[in-house]
Amino acid sequence: MNSTPLHPIRVVSNRTGLSPARIRTWEKRYGVVSPHRSEGSHRLYSEEDVLRLSLLKQAIASGWSIRHASSLSNQQLEDLHRTEMESATPINRPSASTADPVSNSPQVARLRDACKRAILNLDSTKLDSTLRQAEFELNERALLDELVEPLMIEIGALWQRGELRIMHEHLATASIRSLLERVSSSFNPSLQAPRLLIATPEGQLHELGAVSVNIAASSEGWQTLYLGANLPANEIAAAAIHSKARAIALSASYIVDASALINSLQTLRSLMPKDFLIMIGGPGATHLRSHLEDFGLEVVSDLRELRTILRETRETPASL
Repeated sequence: MNSTPLHPIRVVSNRTGLSPARIRTWEKRYGVVSPHRSEGSHRLYSEEDVLRLSLLKQAIASGWSIRHASSLSNQQLEDLHRTEMESATPINRPSASTADPVSNSPQVARLRDACKRAILNLDSTKLDSTLRQAEFELNERALLDELVEPLMIEIGALWQRGELRIMHEHLATASIRSLLERVSSSFNPSLQAPRLLIATPEGQLHELGAVSVNIAASSEGWQTLYLGANLPANEIAAAAIHSKARAIALSASYIVDASALINSLQTLRSLMPKDFLIMIGGPGATHLRSHLEDFGLEVVSDLRELRTILRETRETPASL
């Protein structure tokens, strides 16, 4: 395997599927790779580095925590992956979570379709009853990851394309918010747990994604400080510093003014310490991924990836 430093971090990110922010975090906290520095102080990675990062990503996807996976050699990681692929049942491993696995089952698809029909028909009674049925039938992760999150994304996309009216979106928001509030009441994180500040940036008025993040973080044992929608960067930064938050999680559902959103997030990044974790998710963030990752934001694809990052962050001491 070639150990010559050749690849800038953006190329490594594209090849491994890991964000530049995640690569830098793993490098600093766990020493998983040691890239060469160019004359301009840019990271350059070898083929060996790319392989190791890819193997670590596979291990995380299989349920290993980065803390445990990073202690393994490449050969051990390859053996684990081969065993995982050949085995009909998961191998024993130090798990990042003890929760039941989530699958996109026909049961979930049926509930999601019923919710969508109720929204299209403006039938709030049917929508509420279907969500309550889902709350009874599904565990918390399946409810959020496989029902609520995909449903919100689909409703948002239909609304943006003009296939749904504002009244449909408002009806869906009201019912889903009620569901999320019921679910959130079941969590009671320790007062010693790290704190996550949650909001939507300035110009982002839709907050269901942020509410879902609030529940997912609480289920991972984090204290949460939920500030709602449409907050200026300086207010988010001030709240994070004042509350001694360990990280910030933002939601950007739609892009109305891409330049304004990017500028606001750049301002937030500049107001926080260099190594402070700022995450952002939602369709709007995904659309602007390359811009946001370039100045150090962690773009999160879904709630499952969010949970992984939160676990990784809890495993390491807070920066002084």
